[in-house]
Amino acid sequence: MGIFVDGTCHADDDAGRILLQASYPVVTSISPSGDLISWQLKFEDPDGFSGQQWLWVKTINGHFETFVGTSDMEVYCDPQQSLQDGVSLGWLVGSVLIGAAIFKLMQRAMS
Repeated sequence: MGIFVDGTCHADDDAGRILLQASYPVVTSISPSGDLISWQLKFEDPDGFSGQQWLWVKTINGHFETFVGTSDMEVYCDPQQSLQDGVSLGWLVGSVLIGAAIFKLMQRAMS
């Protein structure tokens, strides 16, 4: 498995998270009530004894709200499946182009 960041599937989950953290240090939005909601990806120990882990930290108006597990907010991908899909699409496009070329050659031969 991997993590989808900026349109690319990164095979190593930790590498994907590090890139995500570097690319988007804080993601913010405004709630319907006008509160500033921020999400930041951090590698930390949330309660002091469960160990370091990747977590999304949610703050509202700059005040800590909660930790959210990364699996709840990240888009996972499978690099091998992405490669297979790309190869399949390449064969499909190539087949269509070859078919069109054959059709054009047959049209010329008939006229």
